[in-house]
Amino acid sequence: MTRPMRVYVDGITGRLLVVMDTSRRAYAWVYYALHTFNFPLFLSFTTLRTVVVLVLLLIGLTFSGTGVVLGFQKLRRSFAR
Repeated sequence: MTRPMRVYVDGITGRLLVVMDTSRRAYAWVYYALHTFNFPLFLSFTTLRTVVVLVLLLIGLTFSGTGVVLGFQKLRRSFAR
């Protein structure tokens, strides 16, 4: 039994771009949705998408800043000995 495949062809050149089975399509959707935040809900509410992305960026910045502060404190303590 063969799995259903989707074949994507360049409309101008006729070159084969990619062949995807169902698992690859699911992986591609999850990957691109998480990295671009192009979820169906966010596509219709761009302000909501912007707010969510900014909040997540601020959370990441906070964690990064905390790591830098803790790292400097540890380095300072190790050099003080």
